[in-house]
Amino acid sequence: MARADDIEEIRQLTYKYFWGWDVDDIDAATEVFTPDGVNDESRLGSYVVRGHAELRANFAKYRPMMTHSFHLVGNHIIEFDDDDHAHGTNYFDGVAVLQDGSEIGGKHYFADTYVRTAAGWRIATRIVHPLMPIPGSPWEDSVPWDNV
Repeated sequence: MARADDIEEIRQLTYKYFWGWDVDDIDAATEVFTPDGVNDESRLGSYVVRGHAELRANFAKYRPMMTHSFHLVGNHIIEFDDDDHAHGTNYFDGVAVLQDGSEIGGKHYFADTYVRTAAGWRIATRIVHPLMPIPGSPWEDSVPWDNV
């Protein structure tokens, strides 16, 4: 049962991350990472941020560009390296409405590493991989099919 509890706690990290983005809650979007956690969205032509301060600054920079965002998450695959370290992937389908009314987003997956901390499981590294951008999105041509 302990492993099943760990899997669910790890799954909740991605749910909480996107909840934070979708309802404009910087704490929810940040606290799922370790204090030195890395969020790498460079494969979307975007950013790599390290640590809670950069995560918060990134959120403060990008979230105001949107009027709304919506994410669906699933297909978690979680494998344990030992009792306190794991890695995995999960899909997300997201769309953001920008201030000018245009939409960006697509279907992507995260490749994550997780570590158990005193506060519970946290994301240590997260790398986004595009799968199917929304037509017309700035990321439409960024799917590196040879690297997926």
